[in-house]
Amino acid sequence: MKRVFIFLAEGFEEIEAITPIDVLRRANIDVTTVSISDKKEVSGAHNITILADTIFSETDFSDADLLVLPGGMPNAIYLRKNNVLSY
Repeated sequence: MKRVFIFLAEGFEEIEAITPIDVLRRANIDVTTVSISDKKEVSGAHNITILADTIFSETDFSDADLLVLPGGMPNAIYLRKNNVLSY
């Protein structure tokens, strides 16, 4: 089965994160949402808070088929500052 990880930080653009989650899960693709902070609750750019499946420091991405990095501010800045994701 294909594995997709969707990375979330404060200020993520909700439609750029939630739409892929919904579509991929409807296609029976294994999607894991990942908070890049130390807490699972992440608030989007329009104050929609979601509970991520896991946090970055506890997740192994070695079997990933796709990594999704939604936009939004300041989400994009936080993702860029992450040494692993901005490699």
